[in-house]
Amino acid sequence: MVTISDIAEKAGVAKSTVSNALTGKKFVSEPLKQRILQICEEMNFSHNFYASGLYGHRTNIIGLFLEESNGGAYHAYYTELIESCLKYVSKRGYDLLIYYNLDSGRRKNALTKGRSPIDGAIVSAPLIGDHRILQIENNATPCVSIGKPGDNTHLSYVDIDNVKLIHDAVNILAVNGYEHIYLLNSDEHLSISQERTAAFHAAKEERALPPLDGDVMYARGSSGEEGKRFAENLIRKNVAFITANTRLAEGVYTAAEAAGLEIGREVGVFALGGEKNDKTTPNLAYASQDYARLAKMAAKCLIRQLEGTGDGEMTAETSLIASKIHFDSSVNRG
Repeated sequence: MVTISDIAEKAGVAKSTVSNALTGKKFVSEPLKQRILQICEEMNFSHNFYASGLYGHRTNIIGLFLEESNGGAYHAYYTELIESCLKYVSKRGYDLLIYYNLDSGRRKNALTKGRSPIDGAIVSAPLIGDHRILQIENNATPCVSIGKPGDNTHLSYVDIDNVKLIHDAVNILAVNGYEHIYLLNSDEHLSISQERTAAFHAAKEERALPPLDGDVMYARGSSGEEGKRFAENLIRKNVAFITANTRLAEGVYTAAEAAGLEIGREVGVFALGGEKNDKTTPNLAYASQDYARLAKMAAKCLIRQLEGTGDGEMTAETSLIASKIHFDSSVNRG
């Protein structure tokens, strides 16, 4: 096992210098600090923050774990999450440490008590059987999820009311005369995707819409290319698509243009998330989410757990907020 003595020997400095570089208790020049950190990484050394004499074993650091993806995509809403979370926690005496697209080894170190500098965690976009959440629960680390976690966990979470949003989307398209509706969903391993699928089938059944084989498709990258590939085999008059985001919707537009069909009058499109852009003509109907509010709610809930400011024993909390629907030409046959 690698120790501080090993790091100090390789760096040619005293053990106290290594400790100060890792804890920030005393000044260490930035070039030397970076050299020590590089050696730690090369030797796979993880400093035990809880054994370093910090008062009360607290660091006053909150970890924000962004979505893990194969392609390492940085979603636009991350900026809102980070800014809102940072503002809230900093006003309450906490620092924010952001983790993005970690591999399994780095994620394990980031979430292991004694190795991790964080007091608590906020996890975004949970997966089914999410390894981050499983490790957090095993370590009894305070945590709040942005997005509904799996059914076997007992975390507090904040989320969009996805069930209501799906029902609203189906109703909007059905009222405008679209009987054949498909869902171009996000990655099937995401908890939100499974929740959307269940809500979609329930909403179609309530509206007595005809059943369709393969009416739900999962797009791992949620790209325009995937949207086009899924839609081009299904697109015809009186067909509508609910897409997970505006990128998938752009792909449907491309497929409709290639088939000589008009969006709005002949093919309906509604995006569950995104923002208005100039790439979709006629204008795309979509829902927008207040990610800044979600992040603030998650941070507030986590700090209540950390400081024990709830009423008695802390129990799991659930908070849902509504999306804002932006009606436009892509669903209106008038």
